[in-house]
Amino acid sequence: MFEFKCHVKNQFSKMRWIVFLACLFIFTTARAQYITLSPEATVSLITPEPGQEAIFTIYGHSAIRIHDPANNLDTVFDYGIFDFQDPNFSLNFAKGYLRYMVGGRNFSRFTVAYKRFDRTIHEQILNLTQEEKQRTFEFLANNARPENRYYFYDYFYDNCATKIRDVFQNILGDKLVFDESYVVPKHSFRDMVDSLSVYQPWGDFGIDICLGLPMDKKMSPLEYMFLPGYVFKGFSQATIKRGEQSVPLVKEASIYYQGTPQTLDVGIFTPKFVFWSLFFVLLAITFFGFKKDKVHYWIDIILFSVMGLLGIFLLLLWTATDHRAAANNLNLLWAIPLHFPAALLLIPREKGHYLGNYFMIVSALMVLLLIFWPLIPQGYNAAFFPIVATLGLRAGHLFYRLKKAGD
Repeated sequence: MFEFKCHVKNQFSKMRWIVFLACLFIFTTARAQYITLSPEATVSLITPEPGQEAIFTIYGHSAIRIHDPANNLDTVFDYGIFDFQDPNFSLNFAKGYLRYMVGGRNFSRFTVAYKRFDRTIHEQILNLTQEEKQRTFEFLANNARPENRYYFYDYFYDNCATKIRDVFQNILGDKLVFDESYVVPKHSFRDMVDSLSVYQPWGDFGIDICLGLPMDKKMSPLEYMFLPGYVFKGFSQATIKRGEQSVPLVKEASIYYQGTPQTLDVGIFTPKFVFWSLFFVLLAITFFGFKKDKVHYWIDIILFSVMGLLGIFLLLLWTATDHRAAANNLNLLWAIPLHFPAALLLIPREKGHYLGNYFMIVSALMVLLLIFWPLIPQGYNAAFFPIVATLGLRAGHLFYRLKKAGD
């Protein structure tokens, strides 16, 4: 028995050494596939400024540049890449499975689009040791491997900007210290998106409709870095602990490409103009219809059908997808899903009292929303006010007409 135990123990000991040597071989082989950066190498944060080409360009961008002339290396690692050819891309996008990826490409190719649209590109060379540069390069190269490159995108917590912050927190750990004075406290995610959407009023309108209370959360200093501009600001004031001393995270800052400031005009065709115009047109129709004893049911069938379908869409966006920011959407107080079946019930000639009661409740609710607008915890787009007023106006008119028809 003793000999058997000794034999097992010896075999187990040998097995541990075999496993250890195998792991060591795998580790050294994995390291060997990455080049060793020279002392000339630099690691930079690249920040293209926002542009107005599309709604998704108004936030700017962030990427990491690894430049090593001695090794003929000039690569940008970009966490903002997605593939339209990805199977079920549209369906996954709608469901909230936003599969983004990190990829490396030549720096000059990366800058082509930003130069074409004349957008300023900032570069901040980071104050890293040779070991930290190497670790950063290997971390990014490993992230960009086909089996590691994908991640599930989140508007505010896991995007192309927050990934950059997370990379250096991973590499530097507790040595990296962000100075919280780079932000103004008590702003919400919605506040920051609104400030960047001034020249994209329809895009801002759509965002404010689709995204609910999570967007109104007051941000912590680190959460401001969901925007590339605040990654830039945060890095510019951050420090790295070196023993008893602290050194700036940014060693050198420069403008790689200077764009021309854009002169922009949103024009008159804004959501606020369109929906106030609609309100006054329907106010006139309601007034003259009242005087001439005409109801114009077709207007209300269209209006409440559209608002009901919008409500159904918002409800599904909240409950049937993984879009976390679409949860608890208080726009459902006016875009009520029940508007759609109620509108369909207006089609028959015979209108019941129950339908009049529904529109009485809707009209009262719209009036309450208008009165207590400033107390609603969810930020509302200014164009919602005339929409709510229009719904209240037509619902009140319908209540009066249906009650009169039933008497």
